[in-house]
Parts: sequence; C-alpha cells; structure tokens
Amino acid sequence: MKAGQKLKLKPAIEWHRDTCTETPEKGLALAAQYEKRYKEKLRTNFDHSHPAIIKQLRPANFWERIAEYRPDLLKMSELIHFRTFTGSHCQTPVTNGRGVLDADFITWRDNFLKHLLYHWVKGQRGATELWAVVELGPKGSGYALDCFPDVWKDAIVARGEIEKEFKGALKKAKK
Repeated sequence: MKAGQKLKLKPAIEWHRDTCTETPEKGLALAAQYEKRYKEKLRTNFDHSHPAIIKQLRPANFWERIAEYRPDLLKMSELIHFRTFTGSHCQTPVTNGRGVLDADFITWRDNFLKHLLYHWVKGQRGATELWAVVELGPKGSGYALDCFPDVWKDAIVARGEIEKEFKGALKKAKK
C-alpha cells in the first residue's frame, strides 16, 4: 500500500481463494492488523463468491451473512467483482442460453446484489466511483462448467441487470 502511494497508485487487497484472504476470518485479520499498524483502513477489492462457498451460504441469507464481513470496508471500496454464485459454486450461469434469466442468477440478484449496491450507495459521501467487474470465468477455468451457456453473452446480460439494480439503489437511497 505504501509503495502504491509513492507511485500514485491505489492498490487494494482482493478477497480470493488460494490467498491469505481465502476465508473471511483471514481477510478480517489482515484488515485488523493493517489498521492497527498503519492507522487507516485496508483498501479491499471484494469477490464475495469465495467467502460464500467457503461458508456454504444459503440464498435466503446471502446479504445478511456477507454484511458481517466489514461493511465499512465495502462502503469505501472502489473495486468489486460481481460473479454470480450460490453457496456451493462460485459461479453460476446468468441465463439458460436462450435469453431467460437463470433461477440461480435471480436468487443472487435479489438476495445479494441489490442489497450490496444499496448499502454501497447509501454509505457514500462525495463523488466516489465504483469499478465493478462482471466476472464470469470461461469453461475449463474452474468457474464455468461445460453445461453453462456462452459466458461472454451472459456477462453482457449480467451487466444490464447490474446497471438496473444500481439505478434502483440510487433511487432508493435518495428516499
């Protein structure tokens, strides 16, 4: 982080599998130790699909459980990965390949995405930007399965759905 500041960059630690932030507990411990040492919050890039599968979260409480993981870091985050997930797989299809939204995507959108975006927007002060990555890994990457439809086409649909939810969050936050 300090080297990034010297270079006028804004690095962030990503919560991800196979890293020191693989579990929420490890990510939270890193954030706490960073704050203790440097007296500032750790810039964090969230990929919530990984804590969701590690903790085997269920759709009905996606947001409730994920909100336990430092909402203050989420509110100051400028980077986030929007990979559709369930509690057992870190990527699900967005559509059925024929233009109809997949049931798991709808569950993710309604039980996670809309809540996350609302809380991010509500927590903002000023002109902070959110760089959101519609992240859908290709087949053979360990993310997309052979039965998934074209991930690029699904990413385009997901982007539109995320934009709708973001606009809804902006309207809701103004009330």
